[in-house]
Amino acid sequence: MLDQIISTNIIALQSESLTKLMILITNLGDKYTLATFTIILLGIFVYKKQYMKAQILSLTMLSGVILSQALKHIIQRARPIQMLIPETGFSFPSGHTTLSIAFFGVLIYLFKDEIKNKTLRYLFITISLLLPFLIAFSRLYLNVHWFTDVVAGLFIGTSCVIGSIYFSKK
Repeated sequence: MLDQIISTNIIALQSESLTKLMILITNLGDKYTLATFTIILLGIFVYKKQYMKAQILSLTMLSGVILSQALKHIIQRARPIQMLIPETGFSFPSGHTTLSIAFFGVLIYLFKDEIKNKTLRYLFITISLLLPFLIAFSRLYLNVHWFTDVVAGLFIGTSCVIGSIYFSKK
């Protein structure tokens, strides 16, 4: 019921120009985009011999992919019917949301202490928090996920960051 109410209210916001913006935002959370950024960052970490950072990033992203895909196949929830972009596969949880909160969350953890300028550090953290939430909203706006899919993605992605940090420190 909550999913349907939220979906109906978001659909009422749709416009051509906002749809174009939401497609751009949702592409930032695409698995290929995030995989590319992850591989580049892993290469930098290995080159600089920052193996703990590479391990935390790898664990975070791999656990995000594995958990979101496993849950999709276990739960097998159908996507909303009137999608603005073509999507296939199951809806729960949102993979874009899971992986974007995992990626940007781990970025905050890995780099927040390295940015010495307080203003730049807060800007970095703010942008890194804002982007996954914009990506999550784009999934709702484009009507390819239900609200609870996105909330689950936020929870799973955050859990992957916390779990990876915990296990890497052990």
